[in-house]
Amino acid sequence: MYRTQNEPELLAQLKNDSVMAFNIIFDHYHKGVYSMAVNFVRDQTEAKDIAQEVFSDLWQFRKVITITTSLRNYLLTSARNKSISVMRSKKVHKKYIESSAVIPNTGSVSAKLEDKNSLHYINTFLDTLHPPLMAEAFKLVRMEGLTHEESALRLGITTRSSRTYVWKALKKLKAFFKK
Repeated sequence: MYRTQNEPELLAQLKNDSVMAFNIIFDHYHKGVYSMAVNFVRDQTEAKDIAQEVFSDLWQFRKVITITTSLRNYLLTSARNKSISVMRSKKVHKKYIESSAVIPNTGSVSAKLEDKNSLHYINTFLDTLHPPLMAEAFKLVRMEGLTHEESALRLGITTRSSRTYVWKALKKLKAFFKK
């Protein structure tokens, strides 16, 4: 049915909007693309989504894609790159979730917060932060509920700087309350 020596012809047909050529490519390579994704993300549902994205991108960008290797290598590399991207975003999301609590849910820190006037101590702590933008970013994001983007705009810094300042402030705040 499909032979690798027909690849240039099949790609030419794909560039000319041939649904039949796309279906042949999909039928021939879907299992390999899916397997590549499963090997990286270790989640079948996520792997299905990645495989779908790979073929969706192939169809969407069929007119402009230039494949310098074999079609198989192109599709597998695309699946690998999308899998790595998914894993990175999960890792970043996990770190954000872990750092999103102002104060960890441990009994000793929580007890200290209940014993002290926490707002007074937080403000005292914020006065000690350097650079002062760190305290401002923390107040805007954690106390006023602004996003990092909104905080960055108000303070005239980048979104990444806002995230970094809040993360560092959280780290120092946790250490402050453990004293």
